[in-house]
Amino acid sequence: MMDGGRRRRAIATQPPLFDDVLRVFDRAVEELERGMTAAGSGRSLDRDKTAISRFIVIVVHLIALASRVASTDECRHRLRAATYNVVRMNPRGTARRTPLHLACSSHTTDVGRYPVARFPDAGAITALLEAGADIDAFDADRNTALHAAAGCRPVKPDIIELLLSRGAHPDIKNSRRMSAQQLLESGTDGVPLCSVVPPARHLSLQCLAACTITAHNINYQGYVPRRLDAFILLH
Repeated sequence: MMDGGRRRRAIATQPPLFDDVLRVFDRAVEELERGMTAAGSGRSLDRDKTAISRFIVIVVHLIALASRVASTDECRHRLRAATYNVVRMNPRGTARRTPLHLACSSHTTDVGRYPVARFPDAGAITALLEAGADIDAFDADRNTALHAAAGCRPVKPDIIELLLSRGAHPDIKNSRRMSAQQLLESGTDGVPLCSVVPPARHLSLQCLAACTITAHNINYQGYVPRRLDAFILLH
């Protein structure tokens, strides 16, 4: 099309190619690792720690975008390998949130004017879990990724079901003694767990016993194997 004797350039509408996204992703991971190395050596300032938190958010957005454009098994394998490089570093952002916490939180959407994904994002969550992310890792407030997802409004039942199917515990208590199940059901816009999945499918007899011990303040010291102490304390 001509405009004043000049040919207009066609606006590219083609989605980003996987190789392009992964190239940017790898570069972001390099910068994140460099920042974490500086922080570990004690050379970083508060502004550097803030930059690390922002980089983690950016990396999570790139994982979400890469998972969306990974159209072949080879692409998905390369994404898993690249995501593993993030998981092995165990980066922690604000309030010690892991990349998985961020992938499960609606607040992660708020980065820049044009976010590339809406969170919680199933693609990013799946990529992180397949790369070995700890599904029950705590942040500074003892929230798990399931706590983060359960606090989103509106609730995303598919995300809750995804996390539970991958082994998340709905009855682990955070520092406010709230379980993900209680967070999910709280408020007028909450959703009962039973409307998402049958609770019995994801609550083991061991979990129910631990909850009963905690709820009734039963003295279990010396009556159960010591290796179960930490498990009971989770509830």
